[in-house]
Amino acid sequence: MAQRADLLAAVQPLQRRSHHFATAPPREDITHARWVEPRFVGQVEYRKFTCAGRLRHTSWRGVRDDISAGDVVVPEVTNATTRTGAASPTDSTSRATAPAEHRAQRITVQVNDKRLELSNLDKVLYPAEGYTRGEVISYYTNVADVLLPHLRDRPITVVRWPDGVEGQRWFGKNAPPGAPDWLRTARMRSSGTRGSGGPVDYPLIDDLAGLVWTANLAALELHVPQWTVDDAGNRNLPNRLVPDLDPGEGTSIVECCRVAERLRDLVVADELTPLPTTSGSKGMQLYASIAPSSADAPSTYAKRLAQQLAHHTPDTVTAVMAKDRRVKRVFVD
Repeated sequence: MAQRADLLAAVQPLQRRSHHFATAPPREDITHARWVEPRFVGQVEYRKFTCAGRLRHTSWRGVRDDISAGDVVVPEVTNATTRTGAASPTDSTSRATAPAEHRAQRITVQVNDKRLELSNLDKVLYPAEGYTRGEVISYYTNVADVLLPHLRDRPITVVRWPDGVEGQRWFGKNAPPGAPDWLRTARMRSSGTRGSGGPVDYPLIDDLAGLVWTANLAALELHVPQWTVDDAGNRNLPNRLVPDLDPGEGTSIVECCRVAERLRDLVVADELTPLPTTSGSKGMQLYASIAPSSADAPSTYAKRLAQQLAHHTPDTVTAVMAKDRRVKRVFVD
């Protein structure tokens, strides 16, 4: 404690408003950070480098007055690195120079009452920020309490990025081979532009274990319909209304917000409670819980809302998908 107090007293006069890094650290790592001029050299022990070049499992060991900042270099990391950075034939932690069999290492974890196998946790999925598959799993775990209610009982389709967001992606519906036997699925006939009409075993992500399994697939996009299924896998009536606001050429999120405010007034007048969210790279959506009398009622109602907005302000809103009708207008889908 005395060492920490001495260090705090030493750095307080060196406080600055911004960080000193060439590349900004991940936002979640600096939420409560206070920046100082880099005048001191510190020593840490660590277990490993990630593929993104970040230290893992660090332990502070104090200030080194006998070393200048110019003498500090990144250790040369080989197939194995000990906590102090020296090579060791018995340690299996590694960086990008590790052999392929290590990079594909698999581990078995227990998530509540379920077991599942994870792999390639150090593989970088977001190269610009250095986020790894393991960090994506950690993020999914941290937001599980608010994410799972939106997924529960809804057949899920995913977009997977096994080589990261700068690599190829592919769309998946069926639970893949090797899925854990405890994973709940719903067998339904496929639909939509990607559907062939044959049966599909859609995963149902109802708990933390299922969410971790999904993240381990590098499924960075999770898509669900506006309806749920019952215990027998039968489709229920839609229970969510989701008008989609897409800004056409010459418009932006600002114009979407203005249309969303008008749309909100319409649905509130019909005793619905809308909640806004961003959509894609530049659009918006409004979500509202509903209890329709038929499967077609929500789309009929949403179409009427879109046409009403377009009728009153045709210069700023369109209910027609054609691109030439969306220039300088917000398309309400």
